[in-house]
Amino acid sequence: MKIAHFNLGIYLKGGMGTYIDSLCKLQVAAGNHIELFEISATQAPQDGIVPVRVKNETELFQRCQELSIDILHYHTGPKLFPPKDLATIYTVHEHSPHCISGGLFLKRSGKPCPRTYDPLGCLHGHVLERCGSIRPSAFKHNYNRMKLQMEILPGSQVICVGQFLKNAMLRAGYPPERIDVVPNFTDIDPDDRENTPAGPARFLFMGRLGKLKGVEWLLKAMPGVTSEVFLSIAGEGPEEQALKGLVQELGIEKRVEFLGWIDRDAKIDLIRASRAVVVPSIWHETFGLVAIEAGACARPVIVSDAGELPFIVDHGFNGLVVQAGDIAQLSDAIEALSLDPQRASTMGRNNYERVKSRYNSKQHIAAINAAYAKALVCRVEPSAMKAG
Repeated sequence: MKIAHFNLGIYLKGGMGTYIDSLCKLQVAAGNHIELFEISATQAPQDGIVPVRVKNETELFQRCQELSIDILHYHTGPKLFPPKDLATIYTVHEHSPHCISGGLFLKRSGKPCPRTYDPLGCLHGHVLERCGSIRPSAFKHNYNRMKLQMEILPGSQVICVGQFLKNAMLRAGYPPERIDVVPNFTDIDPDDRENTPAGPARFLFMGRLGKLKGVEWLLKAMPGVTSEVFLSIAGEGPEEQALKGLVQELGIEKRVEFLGWIDRDAKIDLIRASRAVVVPSIWHETFGLVAIEAGACARPVIVSDAGELPFIVDHGFNGLVVQAGDIAQLSDAIEALSLDPQRASTMGRNNYERVKSRYNSKQHIAAINAAYAKALVCRVEPSAMKAG
C-alpha cells in the first residue's frame, strides 16, 4: 500500500514527531511504501524518511494523486476537503476539533478547562479566563479553524489517540461511528530489569519546557520533599531559563539538573536509572507518551489527573495520580515512592505488564490498518454539524 503522512512539521520535537516516525517504520517493515509531506521543514533522523515540503493542502493533494497514493493520513487539522478519489484519514492529536483555543486550558486560573464546547461558554472563557487570545482577529482565526474541522471531520474516518479526546469530541457533537480510539505505542523494547542505582532516589521529567507541561509545579513541589531525592529534567523549550531561575530562587540547585534535549538511547538509560518518571501536565494531555515509555522500562509514573493520563495510570497500581497544580499532593507522591522502593518496584512491574498488553506495536498497527480499511470504503463527505 502507498501511504502518505502529512503534518505541519513531520519531525517536530516531542511526542507527535516520535510517534509519526515510529509508525512509519512499522509500516515500512510491513512492506508499505511511505511518503511524508510537511509545510515547515524539519530534520529527519539518520534512519528516517526525508519529508517533502508542500506550500499548502492543494499542493499536497496534487502530489498524492501524482504518486497514486492509496491513503493520505493527516496528523493536523484539515483546512480543505480532499478530492473524492483520495482516501483520507485523520489522527487527532490535539483539542482543536472541539476547542476554539486548541488548548483546553484556563490561563488566568492555571487550570485545565472543564467545559464542553458551546459558543457563549467559550466566549466567556476567552474574556474572563483568558483560555485564548481575546484579540478579535485571533479569536476569529481560531474559531474558523475549529469550524472547518467541524465541517470536515464528522464525515471522515477519525482516529483519536485517547479515550479522553474521543469523549470530548462526542460531547461537542461528533458522530461516534466515525471515531476510533487507537492509543499511541512505544517502540522501546519492553525490559523489566530491576535497577536500583546507588544514592538518593532519582525522579525524571522528560518533555517540552513549556508552561502547560507543569515543570514549574514540579519544581515548587521539591522543597516539600523531606527525603533525599534528585530530579533530572530532560527537554528544551521557552520556559527553560525561567525554570532555571526558579530552581535558584527555591534553593534546590543541588537537587535538580537540566539535561537539555536527549536522544532515544539516553532517554532509555535515564528512565532505567530513575525511581519513577513524573508527568505533571497542568492541561488535558491527549495522550502522554512518556508514561508508557516509563512502563516499557518497568518504572512507575506520577501523573496529574488531567486529560488522558488517568486513563493510562490507575492510582496505586502502575503509578500515582495527583490533582493538577496541587503542590502538597505532588510532594507527598514523590516522597512516598522515594521512601518505599519496593512499592515503586511493584508499580513499575505493573506498568511494564500494562504497556506490554495495551500499548504494543502489534496491536497498534492492526488497529491502524482496520481504520485504513474503513477510510478506503468511506470517502470524506460534507457534514451537517455546526460550530454554532
